[in-house]
Amino acid sequence: MSEPPFPTTDTAWAETASRLLELQQKLDAWDRLYNEEVSELRKELSLLTANYMREYQAQRQTVQPRRQRRTERPPWETS
Repeated sequence: MSEPPFPTTDTAWAETASRLLELQQKLDAWDRLYNEEVSELRKELSLLTANYMREYQAQRQTVQPRRQRRTERPPWETS
C-alpha cells in the first residue's frame, strides 16, 4: 500500500487562494446586505422625522403664541 501523496506547494497555494476567494465573496455579499439594510433604515428614519416635523409644525400653528411679559424697566436717572 502506498501512502497518499502530500499536496505540492502549488496545490496548497491554489487551495488557499480558492478558499480566500470564497471567503472574500461571502464577505462582499454580507457587506452588500448590510449596506442595503442601513440604506432602508435611513430612509425609514428620514420619513419618520419628516412626518414628525410636519405634525410638530401643524401643532405649533394651531396653538396661539403666548404673550411675552414686559420686562422693560424704567430708564435710570442720569443726573
